[in-house]
Amino acid sequence: MPGYGVPADPDGMLPWSFAEQRLESAHDYWLATVWPDGRPHVMPVWGAWFDGRLWFSTDQTSRKARNLYTVDFFDGNHGGGATYRITPTSVFALKSSEFTTSPTRWQF
Repeated sequence: MPGYGVPADPDGMLPWSFAEQRLESAHDYWLATVWPDGRPHVMPVWGAWFDGRLWFSTDQTSRKARNLYTVDFFDGNHGGGATYRITPTSVFALKSSEFTTSPTRWQF
C-alpha cells in the first residue's frame, strides 16, 4: 500500500484463516461490480461463504446481476431470481486496531 506507511515486510500480515473465519461467519457482504462503461457499482447482499466462494441470490434483471458476465449462476426459477456463486480473485483485509501493519491482500 504505497503512501500509507505500511511496511513492505510480512511482519504483521494476516493469515488467510483470519479472512476465511470472518467470511464464513458473516451473512452481510459488499459486492462490487462494474457497469459496462467502467463505473463502479457496490451493493450489500446477504449471502453465505461456502467452499471458498460467495453464494447469494438476486433478481437476474438487477444491476449487480447484469454487471456479472463470467460468474456461475443457477436459475432457481423463483420469479426471475437466481443464485450466484462468486469465486474471488483477490481479497483484502486489515485489523482496524493494527492499520499500519496488518493490511494483507491474497491473490488467487
